[in-house]
Amino acid sequence: MKKVLILGLLWMLCLSGCFSEGGLKPGIHGTSAGKKMEEFLEFRPDKRLSNPSLSDYQIKTSQNFYFYNFIAKDLSTLDLSSLTLSELANETMFTASTKWPATLPNLDIEHFWEQAWGKPLGAALFHENGITGKGVGIAIIGPQLYVDHPEYKDNLKLFYGSEDPLSQNLFSTLGSSAMLSNLAGKSLGYAPEASIAYIVNSGYDEKGKQDLSSILENMDSLLEYNKTLKKDPIRMILILSDINSQDRAYDMYRTKVEELKQAGIEVMTKMPYFNGHYFTTVAKIPYAPLDDVNSYYFDKAGETPDHVLYLPYANRVLAFPGEETYFYYPGSFDVNYGTISTLAGFYALALQMDPSLTLDEFVEIVADSTITLRPDKEYRVTGLENVIYPSRLYDHLASRMKES
Repeated sequence: MKKVLILGLLWMLCLSGCFSEGGLKPGIHGTSAGKKMEEFLEFRPDKRLSNPSLSDYQIKTSQNFYFYNFIAKDLSTLDLSSLTLSELANETMFTASTKWPATLPNLDIEHFWEQAWGKPLGAALFHENGITGKGVGIAIIGPQLYVDHPEYKDNLKLFYGSEDPLSQNLFSTLGSSAMLSNLAGKSLGYAPEASIAYIVNSGYDEKGKQDLSSILENMDSLLEYNKTLKKDPIRMILILSDINSQDRAYDMYRTKVEELKQAGIEVMTKMPYFNGHYFTTVAKIPYAPLDDVNSYYFDKAGETPDHVLYLPYANRVLAFPGEETYFYYPGSFDVNYGTISTLAGFYALALQMDPSLTLDEFVEIVADSTITLRPDKEYRVTGLENVIYPSRLYDHLASRMKES
C-alpha cells in the first residue's frame, strides 16, 4: 500500500465523513502499536535466560544509542549493583510494573519515578490561568502512533494511519507517543485542550530514500482539511521527519510553507531553527522536581551552535504506546521530538492568549524569556545561559494581551 496520503484520497475521505469531528480515525488501535512493539515487549531475558546479566537487557537503536529495556520486566533476581544513577536517568526505559531487586544500592526507584511524573515545567502556571491550548489546532506528520492512549486520544480529531513499514519504526513509535503526551497530554502535556490532526508518513520512500514530495501532498491535504473546520482551526503543522535542502522538491516545499503561512498555519520541523535561534532540550537532574527551573542541566556543552535556547523536556515519565500506559523516557533518547513538542506546546498556549501571534513573533518573545541557571557542583559546573523560563514567558504574553 502506498505510504503517503494523497490529496484525492483525503478529500474523498472528507466527503465520506471521516474528517468530521468525532468521525472515524483509522489506524492502530488495541493493546500495542503494532507487531514491532509486541516484539519489543516480548524481549524477556528474565524469562528466556536462567541467569541473565545487566548487559542482556541492553538494546541498540538505529542511531547507535544504547539503553536498557526494563519495560514491564521482572528484575527481582538481577544483580543491579553496578547500575549507576546516571545510567538510570539517561540510559534506561522502565514502567511502573517493572519489578526491581529488593536492594538497590544508592537508588530510590519510587522517589525517582515520583519526581519524573507530572506536568512539564511551567505548564501549571498557564493552566491555572485558563490557558490550555483550547481552540488551537495542531497537525502532525510523523511516524506511527498508538491512538488509544488516555493521555491524548480525546484530542485526536483526525488520524490517518499507514501500512508503510518505515513509518512503524519501533523507536519512532515510542517517540511519537511520548512526544504527543508532552505536547497535549491530559496530565502530562503543555496544551491538554489543543485539537490534534495526525497523518502517518515516515517521509521516506520504499527504498529508504527521503521523499519530500509525499510531505508536500500531506501539507496540501491538511490545508484543504482546514477549510472544512468550523472550529479549532489548524495553526501549525509539525513535521517529524528530516527536511533535506538538497531534495529536488525542496523549493516547492519552501513555497508551500509560505502558502501555509499566508493561510495562518505555521510549519515547524523536528530541528527547530528560527530567526537565528537554535532550540534544544535540557535534561532533569535525578530526584529533582519537574516544575523547578533549577532542576535542569545540559550535559553536551560545545555540541550546539551559537544562539541556542534551551527548553525543559528530558528525563520524564511520558505516554507509552501500549497497555503499560506510561514509561520513564531517558533524556538522551530523542531530543528532537522533545524540542519540537515543547516549543509547539508553548506556542499553542501563546496562540490561545493571542491568536494573531506569528511564529516569528513568538520566537522573539521566547528568546526574551530566558534566565541563566546558577552553577551546580555536579551538573552545571559553569552554569547555563539562555534557559527558557516559563513564568517570564507567561508575563510577556500577558503584557502583550493587555496592550492589544
